[in-house]
Amino acid sequence: KYSQRKGGIMFTLYTIPASHYCEKARWVLEYLKIPFIESKWVPVFHYLNTLQLGVGRTVPILKIPQPMDPAQEIVDGSSDRPTSNIGNNSMIIPDSCAITEFLAKHGKSQALYGVSSADELGKCKARELEVFFGTKLGPATRRVAYYILLLDPVLTANVLTSEVGSIQQYLYKLFSFMIVLFLKKGLSINEASYLRSLARVKEIFQQVDQMLLVDDDEPSSTATISVSVKDPDGAVSKRKAKEFLVGNRLTMAE
Repeated sequence: KYSQRKGGIMFTLYTIPASHYCEKARWVLEYLKIPFIESKWVPVFHYLNTLQLGVGRTVPILKIPQPMDPAQEIVDGSSDRPTSNIGNNSMIIPDSCAITEFLAKHGKSQALYGVSSADELGKCKARELEVFFGTKLGPATRRVAYYILLLDPVLTANVLTSEVGSIQQYLYKLFSFMIVLFLKKGLSINEASYLRSLARVKEIFQQVDQMLLVDDDEPSSTATISVSVKDPDGAVSKRKAKEFLVGNRLTMAE
């Protein structure tokens, strides 16, 4: 993707199919029009890459073949985010939150984390919501999606081997049973966990509704739209709602 090089640097994004975390990193690369190539792997097979890169077992992973400017090599100073590993003339950044924050800096689009470069409160809020959705909504959504997906072996094969190349597709046919068992065990996928996760997804969606709704008599510094809201009794009413979670534009909170 985006095969034309920019400044002599080509990013490589390591991913697996059917991953919303990988999709987030991919989306930011495309949104910022940063050139990259994607190395896509069947789940479990991707360990061949991640362990070699020395960053554990999860994806996405962003690899940059040349060190960036020292000021841009700092992804996040907080202790709860993975830091970039620099060695062999390359920089490796694991974790979708760390990747998107680095890309926002590299792509000179800090607005992804706030209204403006001076809006520190907006940046903090966008980061806070990004982490909340990534750690709370993300795992629940993944469990719901995989539970439904794995009920259909044909659909599972089509999704998990999408755009991975003929060799991996062949190997998946040989080891599909083991891969599915590994996913079920590793992600704790069963009917009970599915129902709990589905309830969690609905609960967080309700929280997002409350974040966006604005009282009619409440002054708002952000743009609002009119939406239809159904109360617990089933009655529908018109309410004002913010278009975005932070400020007046798309941020990483969304």
